[in-house]
Amino acid sequence: MNLEGRRIVVTGVAGMIGSNILDQLIPENPKEIIAFDKDMSGFKENCSPDLDYSNVTPLEGDITRMDDVEKALKGADFVIHTAGVLTKETSKNLRVALDVNICGTYNLLEVSAAEGIKKFVYSSSMSVYGNPVGDLPMTEEHPFNTEAMYGSSKVAAELLLRVFRKSKGLDYVALRYTVVYGPRQVPSRVNIQFHMHECFDRIAHGLPPTLYGDGSQQYDYIYVGDVARANVVALKRDVTGEAFNIGTGITTSLRGVVELIREVAGSDLEPEYSPLDERVGRKNVPVDVTKAQEMLGFKSKVSLQEGLTRLYEWRAEKAQHGN
Repeated sequence: MNLEGRRIVVTGVAGMIGSNILDQLIPENPKEIIAFDKDMSGFKENCSPDLDYSNVTPLEGDITRMDDVEKALKGADFVIHTAGVLTKETSKNLRVALDVNICGTYNLLEVSAAEGIKKFVYSSSMSVYGNPVGDLPMTEEHPFNTEAMYGSSKVAAELLLRVFRKSKGLDYVALRYTVVYGPRQVPSRVNIQFHMHECFDRIAHGLPPTLYGDGSQQYDYIYVGDVARANVVALKRDVTGEAFNIGTGITTSLRGVVELIREVAGSDLEPEYSPLDERVGRKNVPVDVTKAQEMLGFKSKVSLQEGLTRLYEWRAEKAQHGN
């Protein structure tokens, strides 16, 4: 599907994933990209000096407010929905996950159906799977098995997508991310990814990087640029009514991540072991990414070492400018 001359709404555009999606949409020459977020304070900070934002319309608004959603989607062709409350906030406040992640998504779907949106691409999460049961790695056929509010809110949103496709004919694709990391990340608002930033911070201050537990916990880390590309590919491909695992298909232990961070940062400090932290305590949950490769033609390109190098360079640049 050609995006040239189209109007595209990106929610959560001031965040890491949304801003990277915006950067990859601009070269597709759409007529207009509506950059929609509740708090646009980080929007300008995330703008790339190498891109022309003349076809980007910043719009501050709240997905929980129907009038804001109607204003954002009026005359649009496509929606890429990344806005939402993250795991840390939802564990502290169950209601906010309902209001934002579920009801906010419902608002977007209702208006999308009314506006005749041609496709709705949704940022879901591997959290929908919860504790794995049955065969691994997990395919998209793995049952929803979450007991957390964040995962439950993603499950609810995916089920709403199915409802709106069946009842209103709204085409959609849901992308279930593994552990997304990279530049423009705010470490205080993330879970597993905080470990990367903590290690870089400690090394910068002459302290050894930290390993929680025995460091054997395994995760599938995917670079944010690859995730952004997956969204653009999902929008352009003639695929609808499907959910896809978006990861690398490769798991790396915390110990392995620390070794790469030490190499990237040029540090010979040996890791320091700490008691197991709940944010890095999940068991190994590998996912199968074959479906995305076969149906979307999507495959991750950025290795973990290259991604960590880019993250390190971004952090160094921010530090140089006093951010």
